[in-house]
Amino acid sequence: MTSSTHARPPFRHRRLRHEDGTSLVLRTDGTITALTAQGTADQVWAEDEPGWADQAIRFGIRPRVSTAKPGRPDPVSRPADR
Repeated sequence: MTSSTHARPPFRHRRLRHEDGTSLVLRTDGTITALTAQGTADQVWAEDEPGWADQAIRFGIRPRVSTAKPGRPDPVSRPADR
């Protein structure tokens, strides 16, 4: 499989460890999990939830801007025949 045909996940799995033993984990589906020092999940943020962007920036990720698919152009108004 070449890189052009291989479907890559949108995110790379990464873990940020803190001095107090807690850590943040970025999963390949984009969810971010806060782990306690014992390794249990304390809080989970999905990409579409409030607070996700505040955690994602710690991994150097900026939130994706949602865009709307452009629709058909408005019809051009024509001057009335006189």
